[in-house]
Amino acid sequence: MKADIHMALKAVYTLPPTVHAHVVESFLPCSFKKGECLVKEGQICRHIFFLEQGAVRDWMQQPDGKEKTLWFSFEGDMVVDLRSFITQQPARQSIQALEDCSCLAIHYQTWQELLNNYPEVERLYRLFLEQHIFQAEERTHRLQFLSAREHYEALLAVYPNITNRVNLGYIASFLNITQEALSRIRAALARECH
Repeated sequence: MKADIHMALKAVYTLPPTVHAHVVESFLPCSFKKGECLVKEGQICRHIFFLEQGAVRDWMQQPDGKEKTLWFSFEGDMVVDLRSFITQQPARQSIQALEDCSCLAIHYQTWQELLNNYPEVERLYRLFLEQHIFQAEERTHRLQFLSAREHYEALLAVYPNITNRVNLGYIASFLNITQEALSRIRAALARECH
């Protein structure tokens, strides 16, 4: 089932109907096949994407050559490399489709025009940015103060079906543990459920 951009916007901030319609009309459909990048490291992020269907991961290449998964997004999420989008500088990370994805996208220039023409859109954007800051702070807290098991359980609480949709290696990378450690955590949780 496809996520609805109307509901996603209203969940952040209720815009006046004419402004809401103008914002929604400014998002254009696009799609990505599994494995394709919405944003590639080294390229400028020129769009905010609304994920109607599918799953993506935000990741970066570490100095040792390993990939580090930073974030997952699913249906109903807004997806963007904020630093690159705001500064219009090359991205330091990539956003990759983990499944075939159906998206709506708004270009940076169009977004700037909306911000300049509608003060209500500025408020929507500020609240959107606050949500992203809060999520980043929560993730930092989990990594610093929760055990790997507690962090995994927190991830499952938000995304109960993530293990059916995302490679366990990516989940282990996100949790900052090895895939073997994740397997032990999953086995311990399975034993406790029986």
